[in-house]
Amino acid sequence: MTTMDHSRKIKVLIVEDDTFTAMVYQDLLEEVTHIQFEITTCETLGEGLSALKDSSYNVLLLDLNLPDSDFHNTINAITGIADEIPIVVMTSTNDEKLALKAVNNGGQDYLVKDKLERQTLLRSILYAIERHQLKVELKRAKAVSDSLLKNILPEAIAEELKSKGRVEARYFEDVSVMFVDFSQFTKVSSQMDTSLLVAELHHCFSAFDKIAGRHGLEKIKTIGDSYMCAAGVPRPVENQHVQIASAAHAMMQFVAERRGLKAAEAKPFWNARIGIHTGPVVAGVVGIHKFTYDIWGNTVNVASRMEACGEEGRVNISHSLYTKLASDQHFTFTPRGAIEVKGKGSMEMYFVEPATRAVVPPLS
Repeated sequence: MTTMDHSRKIKVLIVEDDTFTAMVYQDLLEEVTHIQFEITTCETLGEGLSALKDSSYNVLLLDLNLPDSDFHNTINAITGIADEIPIVVMTSTNDEKLALKAVNNGGQDYLVKDKLERQTLLRSILYAIERHQLKVELKRAKAVSDSLLKNILPEAIAEELKSKGRVEARYFEDVSVMFVDFSQFTKVSSQMDTSLLVAELHHCFSAFDKIAGRHGLEKIKTIGDSYMCAAGVPRPVENQHVQIASAAHAMMQFVAERRGLKAAEAKPFWNARIGIHTGPVVAGVVGIHKFTYDIWGNTVNVASRMEACGEEGRVNISHSLYTKLASDQHFTFTPRGAIEVKGKGSMEMYFVEPATRAVVPPLS
């Protein structure tokens, strides 16, 4: 191992059963004046894999034909370690098919021993390290972009978009859609500092996100002070009608508790109205640069009307959702009769309440 003080240090692991060949590699690298190479040698694949676990190397020079592993077994072993370390495959066989397989399995380069020169070896090592670092950075960037995409779109939709480059619109027969709107928002917000207003909206919507996620609902979007979510898209939700009604009351409870806290501090705060309807929708992704997963159809419009026709602190539901929940003992209902709805005519509506507080789970 060289001890010269160079500006750059590279730790090299050589897995080579021929001692003379390993010494040739070391001599070639020690001739380099601007890099300090710290070299460790192993004679078998097993020893090499163990060495990789015990120390951090910058590059691996790997002979394909070893006492405990033939060409094909060694190439297959590359797959398991290629993500951890750049690999330069060393062989005495000038075999293009073997070289292709080694590179496809994760090797960064393929060198033939009897044609080896110092510059070739050095260039290959530096190239392998650079490519590996680029691969790691790309993998990290992809993980970040995937995470961001999954925060914007449902996971299944994000995966479809990545694999196909587009998302097909789909028809769903039974989806429950909920709108939450803050009543007195304009009046209250006019009394709040802008930064405090944004912080409060963020606090409320973050709480709604947690509640929606706990009940298997999909957040669709926020529009100003309005929050929209649904159960049944893009995947089925077991007991979706119960889940969305329970989530609605958890959200209403959160707003009531927040309102009480602000009242105790003599600060203004809004109340909420919630409306829910169930029926068919069409769902898909819109946009080219800024993707949005959205749902459309009469069900969405009716759900919005349920919220607009509701009352502060109450959850207002349509007749179609009532028929799904009527036999569930977790809820009690207050019939409101037929109410005139703009653009829809008269519609039967009901206030729904939890029969016990147990149906409203606390925030985690």
